[in-house]
Amino acid sequence: MKKKILILKLEARGDVLRTTSILAGLKEKYPRSEIWWVTKEESVPLLKYNELIDRIFVFSNELIKKFKRERFEVILNLNDDYDTAILATKLKGKVFGYYVEGEGVVPTVSAKEWFDMSALGEKPKNDVLKKKNKRTHQKHMQNIAEIKPKYYDIVLDLTKRQRRFAEIFKRRFNLSQTDLIIGLNTGGEGRWPKEWSVDNTSKLAEMLHKKLNAKIILFGGPNEIERNNKIVSTAKVPIINVGCGNNLFEFPALMSICDLVITTDTLGLHIALGLKRKVVALFGPTSANEIEMYGLGVKLKPKKECKCFYQNKCTQKVRCIDTISLNEVFDNVGKLLNKRVCVVVSSFREPNLKRALEALKSQRGEVNFDIVVSAADKESERVAKKFKGVKVIQDAGKGKSAALNILFKRLKYDIMLFTDADVVLDENAVDNMVNAFKNPLIGCVCGRPVAMDNRSSKFGYWAHFLYDVGAHEISRKRRYERGDFLECSGYLFGFRKGVVDEIPLDVAEDSYIPYIFWKHKYEIGYAENAKVFVKNPENLKDWLRQRVRTAKAHETLTEYAPDFPRVKSFFGEVKGAITNLMKIFTYPRNLKEFFWTLELFPVRLFLWLRVFWEIRFKKKHYGDAWERVESTKLTRL
Repeated sequence: MKKKILILKLEARGDVLRTTSILAGLKEKYPRSEIWWVTKEESVPLLKYNELIDRIFVFSNELIKKFKRERFEVILNLNDDYDTAILATKLKGKVFGYYVEGEGVVPTVSAKEWFDMSALGEKPKNDVLKKKNKRTHQKHMQNIAEIKPKYYDIVLDLTKRQRRFAEIFKRRFNLSQTDLIIGLNTGGEGRWPKEWSVDNTSKLAEMLHKKLNAKIILFGGPNEIERNNKIVSTAKVPIINVGCGNNLFEFPALMSICDLVITTDTLGLHIALGLKRKVVALFGPTSANEIEMYGLGVKLKPKKECKCFYQNKCTQKVRCIDTISLNEVFDNVGKLLNKRVCVVVSSFREPNLKRALEALKSQRGEVNFDIVVSAADKESERVAKKFKGVKVIQDAGKGKSAALNILFKRLKYDIMLFTDADVVLDENAVDNMVNAFKNPLIGCVCGRPVAMDNRSSKFGYWAHFLYDVGAHEISRKRRYERGDFLECSGYLFGFRKGVVDEIPLDVAEDSYIPYIFWKHKYEIGYAENAKVFVKNPENLKDWLRQRVRTAKAHETLTEYAPDFPRVKSFFGEVKGAITNLMKIFTYPRNLKEFFWTLELFPVRLFLWLRVFWEIRFKKKHYGDAWERVESTKLTRL
């Protein structure tokens, strides 16, 4: 029987949405569980298609009768009102959060810190604690639920209907993939005076359109019709006003059109973050410290102390939020749009480093990027320093994963691409890789390895066959087109900052890192035109040595990720071969290549048997270390 977890979180809609960040943590702590969520009718659309929620209930007093026979492993009540607390108190199960004692609402031990700074806390001490608080709302909710304090995302998945709605809207207003689309959501419906002024918003729209050639979309709530009409009439540039009556089907769909959103602390902020859009967030009388930005944007605070902190009205001549200047907002938009890119080249006693760096220096694209060499030996460091502008970071020579962990701490870039010193990048590879990140939902991108070996030899043919048919057609292109998980290639892959800051030393980094992004609801991209040319082994001994090591690195992944979606495995390879027999046997150009194709099957079987033998019987697991395969080193081009 699955354990039942009951979440009581009714309002406000933005808080309901950002509370979805605890779901993954609850599933980790209680693997065999189903999650029930009680909320208000208005918030149901934000939760309805969440795969981590099993059942949703609209709050009513009759729920006590409905749940009377249920036994809950956990009752997580995150609402501090009496009606919700009495429901949590009367149900069967361990309560975290708020419950009723006597005639009042009281917190459990894990919720006391959050309770003390709430409206129910001791005044004026609660306001002081609220101002001093440095922890995000997500961290507080994790603390209340007593789950691990990890990086968990807001969960907001668009349906096919919502995506179709967004596409129709884009066609209606002639918005293309190449347009820079910026959303303005600077109103402040609700309890606190947090809207940015009409004058500032209209002038910002002018600056964004004139200086960045941006298309502007204006959002607003039901009570902001007059406000938004003033913005449109005041601004001397075209603005797409989507209206103020959009429901929770339309609002997220329309916001997904934007490349970047400028918003105050409203529901729109959490929707934009859930959709993984770049965000400039403006704060006035509410706590900026409680907002988790997930590495997607910046928080702009007033220039002076806010005297109306969590007050219903602002009595100052110049409201605190209006002290955030136009130029400050515009400058931060520019910083977010201007992606800093670096290409990291890993090198260990590599004779072809010079050639790899020459290929990078000869890139023909428009993307500006820095080159960083991770040098595991003095010779690599010496070669790299001969190239102007190339940065050198020396690692301890313990292995690639150890070197990457050093780089994660030292490099501060928006996008990092990784390649090796024994391969050559195509002249447009960097541009093609970076362009894939224009889709904000793509967190990790794989390039396309291409064999540079002579196809007329057996091992050269095997290299072309495995790259063209196996890696390209079956493992990556098809999976990417279906929206499935795919593993990257260590020869060329890249990812966004902010999600991965350390990796285990006994796994394949080009599989583990995509998995982490996949778990954070990002898509894995495949840039098939970002080609990287690779020299492969020329004899069976080196061939087996290289591939056994790679396969063993994938065997340890499930120790860190039990739900890892295995792609590179014996059974996965067999299944791929069976379902792609036509492609496999139409690839050979002549009888000799057809025979080599048949010969490859028993060799691959022997490879997997050897992996099984070494791991299960000889207990030789993958370990992070630099290892040379001599026949993969070119002596000349």
